[in-house]
Amino acid sequence: MKKILSSEYNFLLPYPQQILTRMGINKDGGYIVYKKLIDNSNILMSFGMGDEYSFEKDFLKKNEKNKVFIFDYSINYKIYIKNIFKVIRRILKFKRKYKDLKALFKTFHDFRKFINKDRVEFFSKRITNNIKTEQDINLRKIFEELKIDKKEEIILKIDIEGV
Repeated sequence: MKKILSSEYNFLLPYPQQILTRMGINKDGGYIVYKKLIDNSNILMSFGMGDEYSFEKDFLKKNEKNKVFIFDYSINYKIYIKNIFKVIRRILKFKRKYKDLKALFKTFHDFRKFINKDRVEFFSKRITNNIKTEQDINLRKIFEELKIDKKEEIILKIDIEGV
């Protein structure tokens, strides 16, 4: 096999692991991860969640002490409300069906229920190096504000598109 990158980038190569486990759904939003990593960690920092958070839910199920911090500016109450009104308008124009509205209400209800759990903290923030607006935050600020003990084992889940 022809080597594409120079050896200085070998630190990017994954370590071979024996015991893997699936977290989340069997589609985008679910991942195969090293089981020991999940077992030894109690904090998940999730950057990019959208309306698919099965990985985060599975992480909470692993241990009653696990905690999830979610940072995603692309999803919030306002976006759900806006989409609900959009679907209502389309129903009135016979372009959507009532079942679409019902499904959207269920998704919104599930989202609210999940982000309001005691062990979940949701921030409608954009992760960036250059803080320009109140909605922006960088990694340094996250760790300063959350006051997480440096001894904690933290998993970073980064699922972002279109940035």
